[in-house]
Amino acid sequence: MLCLHQAIYGLKQAALAWWKQLTKSMKILGFKQLTADAGVFIYLKDNETVIVIIYIDNTLFIGKNKLLVNKLKSDFIKH
Repeated sequence: MLCLHQAIYGLKQAALAWWKQLTKSMKILGFKQLTADAGVFIYLKDNETVIVIIYIDNTLFIGKNKLLVNKLKSDFIKH
């Protein structure tokens, strides 16, 4: 978990630091990042699939199993 002791908004490195933490968190949650599109992550487990699309500051969780989608979304928010 990343804890900031001071704001990094406005710094050139802020976006990169945010992106690195995001991809690290997604891997911890069990998602794999697509090589064709870095903003798309896929969770595959027990014949269940959840797709997460991240674009700028918007996040979209997609999946058939609503309970799993909500759990992964909740875990994502905690990170």
